[in-house]
Amino acid sequence: MSKNSRKDQVNKLFAAPIDPQTLLKKTAEKRQTKPGSTGPIRAMSGNLMEVEQANEQMKALIAKGEAVYLLNPSDIDPSLEPDRIRFTDEEAFESIKKSIAEDGVRTPITVRPHPEKPDRYQTAFGNRRRTACEQLGILVPALVKHMSDEEMLIAQGQENNERQNLTFLEVILWVWRLWEKKNLPRSSIARAIGNKSEATVSSYMSLARKLPDQEVIEWIGNAREVGRPRWEEFVDLWDDDLVKDAIKKEISNASKDDSNMLGTEGRFTHLLDIATDISKQQSTQKPTKRQVVRSKIGPSSEVSLKETASKMTVEIDLNKTPKLAAFLKNNLEKYIQEFHEEEEMEKH
Repeated sequence: MSKNSRKDQVNKLFAAPIDPQTLLKKTAEKRQTKPGSTGPIRAMSGNLMEVEQANEQMKALIAKGEAVYLLNPSDIDPSLEPDRIRFTDEEAFESIKKSIAEDGVRTPITVRPHPEKPDRYQTAFGNRRRTACEQLGILVPALVKHMSDEEMLIAQGQENNERQNLTFLEVILWVWRLWEKKNLPRSSIARAIGNKSEATVSSYMSLARKLPDQEVIEWIGNAREVGRPRWEEFVDLWDDDLVKDAIKKEISNASKDDSNMLGTEGRFTHLLDIATDISKQQSTQKPTKRQVVRSKIGPSSEVSLKETASKMTVEIDLNKTPKLAAFLKNNLEKYIQEFHEEEEMEKH
């Protein structure tokens, strides 16, 4: 297909508000179901009134002039950047699939015309609904919108934040991919994860850098009930080579049945217990004298940290960097407030 014909298609799609009756009739007529198929999409073929009753949300979108179509799921590619750890929450996916089989897709997915493949689309959000419809052999209602890469990724993140259905692990991995692979600025990433601060984005990226190897993350899964404090505890322990070796050995020896029986939270807890036991064994073998650890942070080592077993002291030379000291002093209360807000969010 030529670029002009592709452009004509897009222009026709987004030219003027679409009459709801015409659009619903068109999408219903395009429906392709196998003989003997069942479910809500088949019921929609009866008449336009049934279609309208089953798609109240679609009608509202149409009334606003936005284009909703019943698309073949096989014509829709996955998201530009995945936001979930696959194959770790099968129970939740099967629940979505069962709901769609019984009641239909209540909220259309959102897609954009594929920027490189004519006559195809790309998922902004709703990939699990798309996959469920594909497995059920039915068409999927989709809101078709023009979006740039950045707009689509932000919309994808905001949708997940509104639904609150990404785990903490998936959020920090998502932040890392947007920064490392898509080169989005911190301000855009902050919007994509629910209008968080750029400082929060930076802290998530710092934690993501310390995460275990991909094979360990994939074995654990999305760890739905595991929040930030436990992940921070785990990555601190993971820095030990003995812990790394023990955990990798445990994963290689674990049977599939054992892994499935534990579940994703159980797998995380199991590895954390291994890491904690090794750390305790090493502690008993070390001298008991109190240690003071000193370190420098900042591009020019402007900040000195002194850590003991019970406290940490931050030191800044007021003669050398008075502006930095004033900045940290003025913003410290804001950072503390953000910390408590994140802690509260992780409890839910």
